[in-house]
Amino acid sequence: MVAGFAKGGARIVASKQSGITKLEQLKGKKVGTARGGAQELLLYAELAKVNLTWSDKGDKDVQILYLAYADINGALLNKSIDAMCQSEPQSSQAIAKGYGAEILKPYDTPMGEPVRALIMTKKLYDEKHADGLEVVEVNWQESAQTAQDFWQSMGLSLPLVLDRSGDVFSQYKLRGLPDSFFVGRDGKIAAMYFGFLNEKRAREKLAAAGLP
Repeated sequence: MVAGFAKGGARIVASKQSGITKLEQLKGKKVGTARGGAQELLLYAELAKVNLTWSDKGDKDVQILYLAYADINGALLNKSIDAMCQSEPQSSQAIAKGYGAEILKPYDTPMGEPVRALIMTKKLYDEKHADGLEVVEVNWQESAQTAQDFWQSMGLSLPLVLDRSGDVFSQYKLRGLPDSFFVGRDGKIAAMYFGFLNEKRAREKLAAAGLP
């Protein structure tokens, strides 16, 4: 699993200079998001609540621009998009650096935290380690101290590596966070899942990798 340690889920953030403060003002605007992740679904749900339509063709109320996860903040910064639906910690970084303004935090529930997925992963690891399951958690672009403090607070003993440079993110062509890759005994990726992974899906992916 590749993830960030954030508890705010995702935010809808506008360019600070746009003056946009509420969802209704996104009509006629361009909004960037990563395709296939939880933030995409959250964006659609929030637009629907205010009766805005969307497409990537420019023929609806809101034009969606699908961008690589790592490119969304840059697009907001250089004004290629008017707003973004972005996961943490990148949405908070846009606000902290002064080029983003929060419109809405779509959710702040256990689904928005890595905690549930990590607990599920630990459960499967404990259950199937004797059968050959190994787990490596990859943290994306956060400090070693942040990662260590979180790991200790959760009482986790799973192996953790830090992707400070973003190379893992780029090489695996991630769409968002968290993402999961299941590698077979032959060292090849047998299955993958983009977004929040529940236990049922995790077991299906493990079976695809040869570990029923």
